[in-house]
Amino acid sequence: PEAALQECVLNLRLASARGLSPETSPVFLPDADGILRPSPELTFNDAPWMPSAGQAGTRFVHGSVEPELAERLGAQSLRQLLLLRDKFTDTFPCPSSTQIQEALAGFGHESNVLLDLLEVADVLGAKGVHFCCDRRLHPSESLLFPTLVEFQGPALCVFMPGVALTTEELCLLHQHSADRWFKLRGRTPRFGRRFASAYALGEVSGLVSGGQMFLCDPSGRYLPPGASGRAAEEADTGAPTSLPVGRVYPLVPGDLPRRFPDQFAPFSMFGFDALSGKPLDGTILRLPLRSEAQAASSKLSGEAWSATRLHGTLTEFRSRAQTTLISLETIEAVSTSEWLPDQTSPVRTLMVSLSMPQNDASQRGAVLHDSSWKKSGLSSLFNRGKKESMLVFDLLEVFRELKEEPLGEQASGEEEESARETNQRLAAHSSSFFSASSSASSAS
Repeated sequence: PEAALQECVLNLRLASARGLSPETSPVFLPDADGILRPSPELTFNDAPWMPSAGQAGTRFVHGSVEPELAERLGAQSLRQLLLLRDKFTDTFPCPSSTQIQEALAGFGHESNVLLDLLEVADVLGAKGVHFCCDRRLHPSESLLFPTLVEFQGPALCVFMPGVALTTEELCLLHQHSADRWFKLRGRTPRFGRRFASAYALGEVSGLVSGGQMFLCDPSGRYLPPGASGRAAEEADTGAPTSLPVGRVYPLVPGDLPRRFPDQFAPFSMFGFDALSGKPLDGTILRLPLRSEAQAASSKLSGEAWSATRLHGTLTEFRSRAQTTLISLETIEAVSTSEWLPDQTSPVRTLMVSLSMPQNDASQRGAVLHDSSWKKSGLSSLFNRGKKESMLVFDLLEVFRELKEEPLGEQASGEEEESARETNQRLAAHSSSFFSASSSASSAS
């Protein structure tokens, strides 16, 4: 009878509030037919957007029992049941919150996160890197875990076209190390933070590469550590554990993105459709920005980031974009853009590209590998008997200024656009840096 069912549910709520747990005593819940069954045999529907097809044989908790109560009393999550049953999830090593704290100690200027990510892309052999300040608030119903709702807001997105990462490479790039013997794809990064610097911006990182999506939660607060579907295992003290959690999910053939479309939708950018069932030719790193509330209790960093602050960092990066690009070895183009909430596509705010004569291409980055210019550079400049040689680059810079006005006014005619193309010797840009570079190249 309905009255008896409602009384049963009320008693379950009261018992749960008083500490009833399936870990201490057996718990029985009403199923969809109103029959009491052991809670581990039942599943609560936390994925109401999914069609009922494919759920045959699943025994559900009665609809009058809210999902939060059913989970506390031992029932299984439908989301996690589908992931585990169809082998849609696997784990990978993720750095701990302590390791991230160590990596971020003495982080310095906030633009260092962009420089570190450019360094990673350069080591991986990327030809281009594209930064996007995504200001949009994405839908948050069909997510892999309810605890990921707060990461559907503004984020820094980084695209490295043509570069696909393996799980092993991603693990290595998360390690904070200044070991000069560390090599990736035959090259040694010049800086020790690598991907660890990404957590200066947020608590969780998401990455799509090839046919896989990776989620990394160093603090262990937002991704479930096991198969229970809970946000975090509770210790005896009632506090979440601090164990890091890394998870990997398949994008191909596309079943998972279609089941959890809101989870994958933020990655549909840079010409990529996450729901297409096709792998990405490259890598997209998405870093949701740390809110004030997250920063107040963060185990990684107490620094909150807003879209306005990220806008300022990307704008300031423009002043050093040319010299940064020249100091890299494989990257030929760097761009920035902003995706406003009411727009259907991002607005490009900066594009810097570099090209050079084919016969000089092998000499690019010579100043990075030859430090002799530090001793001989100045004397060489005044040695008329020594023949100097200089590398010649073509630099193209196009930028657009988006004023920090209310978002509805940013697409108005107040935008300023300018372009500058230079086709000259490097010394004309920055005489001190490029004079040193010319000495190094003449010595080689």
